[in-house]
Amino acid sequence: MTSIVEIPVTMSSREIAELTSKEHKNVMADIRKMLVDLGYDLDEEGRSAEFSADLPDSYGRLQPAFLLPRELTEVLILGYSAALRLKVVRRLRELEQAQLKPPVSPALHDPAATLLAIGKGLLDMVPGINPAIMAAKTLTAITDNTGLDTSALRLALPASETPTEAMLNATQLGKLLGISAQKVNKRLTDAGLQYRDDKGNWLLTPEGTKHAEALPFERHGHAGYQVMWRTTVVGLIETHH
Repeated sequence: MTSIVEIPVTMSSREIAELTSKEHKNVMADIRKMLVDLGYDLDEEGRSAEFSADLPDSYGRLQPAFLLPRELTEVLILGYSAALRLKVVRRLRELEQAQLKPPVSPALHDPAATLLAIGKGLLDMVPGINPAIMAAKTLTAITDNTGLDTSALRLALPASETPTEAMLNATQLGKLLGISAQKVNKRLTDAGLQYRDDKGNWLLTPEGTKHAEALPFERHGHAGYQVMWRTTVVGLIETHH
Protein backbone atom coordinates (compact mmCIF):
# COMPACT_ATOMS: atom_id res chain seq x y z
CA MET A 1 0.00 0.00 0.00
CA THR A 2 1.37 3.39 -0.96
CA SER A 3 0.85 6.64 0.84
CA ILE A 4 1.47 10.33 0.29
CA VAL A 5 3.22 12.17 3.10
CA GLU A 6 2.29 15.80 3.55
CA ILE A 7 5.10 18.10 4.65
CA PRO A 8 3.88 21.05 6.74
CA VAL A 9 4.12 24.27 4.75
CA THR A 10 4.84 27.75 6.02
CA MET A 11 3.98 31.17 4.63
CA SER A 12 6.03 34.25 5.32
CA SER A 13 4.56 37.54 6.49
CA ARG A 14 6.16 39.11 3.43
CA GLU A 15 4.24 36.83 1.06
CA ILE A 16 1.02 37.41 2.99
CA ALA A 17 1.56 41.15 2.58
CA GLU A 18 2.10 40.74 -1.18
CA LEU A 19 -0.98 38.55 -1.62
CA THR A 20 -3.23 40.90 0.37
CA SER A 21 -1.69 44.16 -0.91
CA LYS A 22 -1.09 45.23 2.69
CA GLU A 23 2.03 46.93 4.01
CA HIS A 24 4.39 44.40 5.53
CA LYS A 25 4.69 46.37 8.76
CA ASN A 26 0.91 46.16 9.21
CA VAL A 27 0.87 42.40 8.59
CA MET A 28 3.69 42.07 11.14
CA ALA A 29 1.60 44.01 13.66
CA ASP A 30 -1.41 41.75 12.98
CA ILE A 31 0.76 38.66 13.54
CA ARG A 32 2.23 39.98 16.79
CA LYS A 33 -1.25 40.70 18.16
CA MET A 34 -2.44 37.23 17.12
CA LEU A 35 0.53 35.49 18.73
CA VAL A 36 0.07 37.39 22.00
CA ASP A 37 -3.66 36.57 21.98
CA LEU A 38 -2.78 32.88 21.48
CA GLY A 39 -0.34 32.87 24.39
CA TYR A 40 3.00 32.93 22.55
CA ASP A 41 5.92 34.86 24.02
CA LEU A 42 7.49 37.79 22.18
CA ASP A 43 10.78 39.39 23.18
CA GLU A 44 11.30 43.12 23.64
CA GLU A 45 11.84 43.49 19.89
CA GLY A 46 8.55 41.78 19.08
CA ARG A 47 10.15 38.58 17.85
CA SER A 48 8.95 35.02 18.45
CA ALA A 49 11.36 32.15 19.11
CA GLU A 50 9.07 29.82 17.15
CA PHE A 51 8.06 31.92 14.16
CA SER A 52 10.44 34.86 13.63
CA ALA A 53 12.88 34.95 10.71
CA ASP A 54 15.07 37.40 8.82
CA LEU A 55 14.10 37.36 5.14
CA PRO A 56 15.38 39.41 2.18
CA ASP A 57 13.31 42.41 1.10
CA SER A 58 12.97 43.62 -2.51
CA TYR A 59 16.52 44.99 -2.29
CA GLY A 60 17.97 41.74 -0.96
CA ARG A 61 18.47 43.13 2.54
CA LEU A 62 17.60 40.85 5.47
CA GLN A 63 14.62 42.25 7.38
CA PRO A 64 12.55 40.89 10.31
CA ALA A 65 9.62 38.72 9.24
CA PHE A 66 7.48 35.82 10.43
CA LEU A 67 7.11 32.28 9.05
CA LEU A 68 3.68 30.88 9.94
CA PRO A 69 2.37 27.32 9.59
CA ARG A 70 -0.91 26.85 7.74
CA GLU A 71 -3.02 26.82 10.94
CA LEU A 72 -1.77 30.20 12.16
CA THR A 73 -1.93 31.66 8.66
CA GLU A 74 -5.61 30.76 8.50
CA VAL A 75 -6.22 32.25 11.95
CA LEU A 76 -4.49 35.46 10.87
CA ILE A 77 -6.59 35.98 7.73
CA LEU A 78 -9.92 35.44 9.50
CA GLY A 79 -10.07 39.20 9.95
CA TYR A 80 -9.38 39.93 6.29
CA SER A 81 -11.94 40.26 3.52
CA ALA A 82 -13.26 37.17 1.73
CA ALA A 83 -11.39 38.10 -1.47
CA LEU A 84 -8.06 38.40 0.38
CA ARG A 85 -8.66 35.18 2.34
CA LEU A 86 -9.28 33.35 -0.94
CA LYS A 87 -5.94 34.53 -2.36
CA VAL A 88 -4.05 33.28 0.68
CA VAL A 89 -5.90 29.94 0.83
CA ARG A 90 -5.21 29.31 -2.85
CA ARG A 91 -1.52 30.03 -2.31
CA LEU A 92 -1.42 27.67 0.66
CA ARG A 93 -2.87 24.93 -1.53
CA GLU A 94 -0.19 25.60 -4.15
CA LEU A 95 2.53 25.30 -1.52
CA GLU A 96 1.08 22.04 -0.21
CA GLN A 97 0.87 20.55 -3.69
CA ALA A 98 4.48 21.54 -4.37
CA GLN A 99 5.68 19.80 -1.20
CA LEU A 100 3.79 16.54 -1.58
CA LYS A 101 6.17 13.62 -1.63
CA PRO A 102 5.61 11.20 -4.53
CA PRO A 103 4.11 7.85 -3.47
CA VAL A 104 6.45 4.90 -3.01
CA SER A 105 6.60 2.94 -6.24
CA PRO A 106 4.71 -0.40 -6.18
CA ALA A 107 7.83 -1.96 -7.69
CA LEU A 108 9.80 -1.08 -4.60
CA HIS A 109 9.94 -4.24 -2.47
CA ASP A 110 12.10 -2.95 0.39
CA PRO A 111 10.48 0.07 2.11
CA ALA A 112 12.76 -0.41 5.13
CA ALA A 113 15.80 0.19 2.93
CA THR A 114 14.10 3.29 1.54
CA LEU A 115 13.52 4.69 5.04
CA LEU A 116 17.14 3.98 5.98
CA ALA A 117 18.26 5.87 2.87
CA ILE A 118 16.00 8.80 3.80
CA GLY A 119 17.49 8.85 7.31
CA LYS A 120 21.01 8.85 5.87
CA GLY A 121 20.03 11.63 3.48
CA LEU A 122 18.76 13.78 6.34
CA LEU A 123 22.07 13.37 8.14
CA ASP A 124 23.78 14.78 5.06
CA MET A 125 21.20 17.56 4.57
CA VAL A 126 20.89 18.90 8.13
CA PRO A 127 24.27 19.96 9.55
CA GLY A 128 24.69 19.10 13.22
CA ILE A 129 21.84 16.60 13.51
CA ASN A 130 22.48 13.99 16.20
CA PRO A 131 23.10 10.59 14.49
CA ALA A 132 21.70 8.63 17.47
CA ILE A 133 18.46 10.63 17.42
CA MET A 134 18.13 10.22 13.65
CA ALA A 135 18.76 6.46 13.97
CA ALA A 136 16.08 6.14 16.64
CA LYS A 137 13.57 8.15 14.57
CA THR A 138 14.36 6.05 11.49
CA LEU A 139 13.83 2.78 13.37
CA THR A 140 10.50 4.08 14.67
CA ALA A 141 9.46 5.02 11.11
CA ILE A 142 10.43 1.55 9.85
CA THR A 143 8.33 -0.14 12.55
CA ASP A 144 5.37 2.19 11.98
CA ASN A 145 5.38 1.76 8.19
CA THR A 146 6.40 -1.90 7.77
CA GLY A 147 5.54 -3.63 11.05
CA LEU A 148 9.10 -4.95 11.33
CA ASP A 149 10.43 -5.48 14.84
CA THR A 150 13.45 -3.18 15.29
CA SER A 151 13.91 -3.78 19.02
CA ALA A 152 17.16 -5.70 18.53
CA LEU A 153 18.64 -2.82 16.54
CA ARG A 154 17.64 -0.36 19.27
CA LEU A 155 19.95 -2.17 21.68
CA ALA A 156 22.86 -0.71 19.71
CA LEU A 157 21.65 2.85 20.32
CA PRO A 158 22.79 5.02 23.26
CA ALA A 159 20.78 4.55 26.45
CA SER A 160 19.09 7.93 25.99
CA GLU A 161 17.99 9.80 22.88
CA THR A 162 18.25 13.09 24.79
CA PRO A 163 21.66 14.75 25.17
CA THR A 164 22.80 14.80 28.79
CA GLU A 165 24.72 18.05 28.28
CA ALA A 166 22.80 21.29 28.76
CA MET A 167 21.54 22.57 25.41
CA LEU A 168 20.19 26.10 24.96
CA ASN A 169 18.27 27.88 22.21
CA ALA A 170 18.97 31.46 21.16
CA THR A 171 16.44 32.89 23.64
CA GLN A 172 18.02 31.00 26.55
CA LEU A 173 21.52 32.05 25.46
CA GLY A 174 20.28 35.62 25.34
CA LYS A 175 19.11 35.42 28.96
CA LEU A 176 22.58 34.24 29.98
CA LEU A 177 24.23 37.10 28.10
CA GLY A 178 21.62 39.76 28.88
CA ILE A 179 20.79 40.38 25.21
CA SER A 180 17.91 39.53 22.86
CA ALA A 181 17.61 36.31 20.85
CA GLN A 182 17.98 38.38 17.66
CA LYS A 183 21.34 39.74 18.84
CA VAL A 184 22.43 36.23 19.86
CA ASN A 185 21.65 34.94 16.37
CA LYS A 186 23.56 37.84 14.82
CA ARG A 187 26.60 37.11 16.97
CA LEU A 188 26.43 33.41 16.13
CA THR A 189 26.21 34.30 12.44
CA ASP A 190 29.04 36.85 12.62
CA ALA A 191 31.17 34.25 14.41
CA GLY A 192 30.68 31.87 11.46
CA LEU A 193 28.73 29.30 13.49
CA GLN A 194 25.36 29.40 11.69
CA TYR A 195 23.59 30.78 8.62
CA ARG A 196 20.06 30.98 7.18
CA ASP A 197 18.90 28.97 4.19
CA ASP A 198 16.56 30.37 1.52
CA LYS A 199 13.52 29.40 3.64
CA GLY A 200 14.75 31.31 6.67
CA ASN A 201 15.84 28.23 8.68
CA TRP A 202 18.97 28.38 10.80
CA LEU A 203 21.62 25.84 9.74
CA LEU A 204 24.97 25.09 11.33
CA THR A 205 28.31 25.68 9.66
CA PRO A 206 31.02 23.00 10.03
CA GLU A 207 32.47 25.07 12.88
CA GLY A 208 29.03 25.44 14.44
CA THR A 209 28.53 21.66 14.63
CA LYS A 210 31.30 21.61 17.24
CA HIS A 211 29.11 23.61 19.62
CA ALA A 212 25.51 22.72 18.72
CA GLU A 213 23.10 20.09 17.46
CA ALA A 214 20.05 20.29 15.20
CA LEU A 215 17.30 18.57 17.17
CA PRO A 216 13.98 17.55 15.58
CA PHE A 217 10.81 19.06 17.05
CA GLU A 218 7.09 19.12 16.39
CA ARG A 219 4.97 21.96 17.76
CA HIS A 220 1.46 23.13 16.90
CA GLY A 221 1.42 20.97 13.77
CA HIS A 222 4.75 22.37 12.55
CA ALA A 223 7.77 20.04 12.36
CA GLY A 224 11.38 20.91 11.74
CA TYR A 225 14.80 21.18 13.34
CA GLN A 226 15.88 23.58 16.09
CA VAL A 227 19.50 24.49 16.68
CA MET A 228 20.40 23.91 20.32
CA TRP A 229 23.73 25.20 21.62
CA ARG A 230 26.13 23.85 24.22
CA THR A 231 27.28 26.27 26.88
CA THR A 232 30.77 26.21 25.31
CA VAL A 233 29.52 28.71 22.75
CA VAL A 234 28.94 31.42 25.38
CA GLY A 235 32.63 32.25 25.62
CA LEU A 236 32.84 32.55 21.84
CA ILE A 237 30.09 35.12 21.43
CA GLU A 238 29.84 37.04 24.72
CA THR A 239 32.31 39.66 23.48
CA HIS A 240 31.60 39.23 19.76
CA HIS A 241 30.00 42.32 18.22
